[in-house]
Amino acid sequence: MNANEYLRMYLEETGEFLESLGHLLLALEKAPTSIASLNEIFRIVHTIKGSAAVIELAEVSEAAHQMENLLSAWRKNSAKVTKNGIDVLLACLDAMKAYHQELSATGQPPEVLNVPMEMLNVLVEESGNAPTVDVPKPPSQIIRLIYKFGRDVQLQDLKAKLILMKLQTVGKVISSAPTEAELAGGTSFEKFSVDITSKLPVESLVKLTQIDGVQSCSLERDPTTKAEAFSTSKPTESVEIPESVVAGQSMVQDEKERKNSQETIAGVTGASSDTLRVPVARLDELMNLAGELVIQKARLAGLVDSFQKLFGNNAIAKKLESIIYTVQMKSSFSDSASLLVDLEDIKHDILTIKAGSKLLDDLRVVQDHLGRTSSGLQRGILATRMIPIGPMFNRFQRMVRDLAQTTGKKFDFDIVGENVELDKRLIDELTEPLLHLLRNAIDHGLEDSETRIKKGKKSSGRLRLSASHNANSVVIQVEDDGRGLDIEKIRKKAISLGLVGEEESGSLTHKQVIEFLWSPGFSTADKITDISGRGFGLDIVRSRIKRISGSIELFSEMGKGTTFQIRLPLTLAIMPTLLVRVGSQAVAIPIEMVLEVAQISKRELHQVQGARTMELRGKFIPVVNANTVLNWKGNKDSFNVNDLQVGDFNGKPSEESGSTCKVVIVTSTRLTAGVVVDDFLGRQEIVIKSLSDNYENIRGLAGASILGDGSVCLVMDTDGFLQAALSQEGSK
Repeated sequence: MNANEYLRMYLEETGEFLESLGHLLLALEKAPTSIASLNEIFRIVHTIKGSAAVIELAEVSEAAHQMENLLSAWRKNSAKVTKNGIDVLLACLDAMKAYHQELSATGQPPEVLNVPMEMLNVLVEESGNAPTVDVPKPPSQIIRLIYKFGRDVQLQDLKAKLILMKLQTVGKVISSAPTEAELAGGTSFEKFSVDITSKLPVESLVKLTQIDGVQSCSLERDPTTKAEAFSTSKPTESVEIPESVVAGQSMVQDEKERKNSQETIAGVTGASSDTLRVPVARLDELMNLAGELVIQKARLAGLVDSFQKLFGNNAIAKKLESIIYTVQMKSSFSDSASLLVDLEDIKHDILTIKAGSKLLDDLRVVQDHLGRTSSGLQRGILATRMIPIGPMFNRFQRMVRDLAQTTGKKFDFDIVGENVELDKRLIDELTEPLLHLLRNAIDHGLEDSETRIKKGKKSSGRLRLSASHNANSVVIQVEDDGRGLDIEKIRKKAISLGLVGEEESGSLTHKQVIEFLWSPGFSTADKITDISGRGFGLDIVRSRIKRISGSIELFSEMGKGTTFQIRLPLTLAIMPTLLVRVGSQAVAIPIEMVLEVAQISKRELHQVQGARTMELRGKFIPVVNANTVLNWKGNKDSFNVNDLQVGDFNGKPSEESGSTCKVVIVTSTRLTAGVVVDDFLGRQEIVIKSLSDNYENIRGLAGASILGDGSVCLVMDTDGFLQAALSQEGSK
């Protein structure tokens, strides 16, 4: 393993530690007496110190050591946890994050780690836990590390060479037993010892040489016997300890114990870790292959169905048998003998067809089994991309805390649904939209304590970030109990920006007025702040959410609060849909947008204010024709508003096309409507592909997919489709 690989491993591990450290410090601020939080923070800082020392990042190691001193005082109750102390540790955390981000980008350690050391040193001195020396000096004496391999471990010589190579990169190896020459010669052994001097602490050396197959590692300081004579020396005692010690807990013993001639650091490897780091690019590749498998599974099912229709009921064989029987009954003895021979050949062919029909049944069984297997594989691959949404939610706690201090507002920040899982790509794309919504809620939504008390509210507000499952989607909500939206203020702003005329604005509904907030550059803020109010945000939020096949709605009540509701699919890779036929083209409608399907009589269609409608459980909803909205060649809409029986939605006389039409009831963020289609083709999972790379954006279409028969299927964007439909209706 080269230096770059060590650096990559260090950055991955430390990045996770720093992220956890931020959450734990905020938790400690809320519960200063929490021993569990203190111990976990101390463990993480100690691990960062040791890991930084391994790859010679002295500044990080020294800063972490001083942070340890402050935390140690808090643990011993010689000093109390204070807000100032938390602020300094958070500043140290920010500096370390910036340092490691630059290290990751350039591969070289930055010149300066901007940790507030003076403030940290003052806190440590005030706590009475200032160390007599800045950093413990590394041992200068020779130490002997003794590795014991497990039984039946393969390639012991190679594993020993690997240990030797790793130790040579961080110190001076005096000797080893067996020697390098003996290892090269294939000498068998149960133990492997190395005498070494190094500036690194012992725990770092042990952690550096963790490899599979090593059962335990024992330490001997200032060995009195030479390494070459190790095989005759008294065996070193080993005590097995849990792997968690190696994984992160402090392995530094009390000074009294460290003076003993024998130390044991056992359980270096123990049981194998049950987690594995996999690059996202590999998961993306697997997901693409799983998508192709879904397509081929559907194609195989289509072929099997086609063969089943041809041969499944033995109709051809039965028909031929009937013909043969008739011919044989009518033929006389004097008929040509060749005819009888031909009939016998046909009988043989009939038997072949029957045998093929039986094989077709077997093929159906195999196809069903393949379907179950591929579905399981698909679910497994999807599960590898699903991660809890909690870590992403928790990232906002620090930002919310800082904004609360900046604005001087008092409120509780609640996080709900941390265990809800979502595709990693969706979580990555969600961070910025949620950041906008939370900042807006704090700056615009929540009032200060004095204003809240005047309005009869509690002095402290509430901000809630939640996630929950709903059918095949995840719903994320940002809620506040603040001032709510001022509809009249939004209306006047829209008029001043020329988005709507003054007369027309008077007839707009509450929901239509709120729609102006999604316009680019629209803001009702009285003044610009560093937090928000510059007129960008909500339009970006909507575009980001739509980019990941999601939708967002806004609900607000003046004086009571505002809620933003985001609805997302569980994954972007494979989508369950309802397949319909529009003209000669197959169209897929996301199943989560489908409320129901219906076949209705044209007499059930009504005209309300010039718009086509149908009654659905006591409510009238608009009805649109998919052919007309998509404006495909050859598809006309001859809907006659004066006489509903003159023609149907496809321009055919009702006598020819029947008196019913097929309707899919779909929903979007804005409304519910009926979409007239030519036929229902059934439910099917599809792999959606983007059209934007090769074609212009087509309103109402989200992408395309390949069906089982190899034909192309277009995927409906219900939001865009219904917007286009309403625009067409409004222009008539």
